[in-house]
Amino acid sequence: KDELIEVTKDRTLEDIIIQTKKLLKQGGSFFMVHRTYRLAEVMYLMVREGLEPKRIRMVHPYVNKEPNIFLIEGLKGGKPRIQVEPPLIVYKEPNVYQDEIYDIYGMER
Repeated sequence: KDELIEVTKDRTLEDIIIQTKKLLKQGGSFFMVHRTYRLAEVMYLMVREGLEPKRIRMVHPYVNKEPNIFLIEGLKGGKPRIQVEPPLIVYKEPNVYQDEIYDIYGMER
């Protein structure tokens, strides 16, 4: 059974990571989307709680802009080793998505 943790203003990132650890079975995976300015904190808390980061992907609004979001996958009880995926670029130009975004969301071009 999949569980979804509802994020509200009264829960901290630490609360979410600890609750995720409780909900996952050993070897279970979880995925998180967060702002890049919280990356170090997210990874620190994941490792501290035994949720080993396995894959990460940075999301850039445009090819020439810094990433503003990251996607991360964690594995409860996983061994240390992280795979850095190629960056995901959202827009070709204003209001025009990259082809990969259309593919991800199953949208017509």
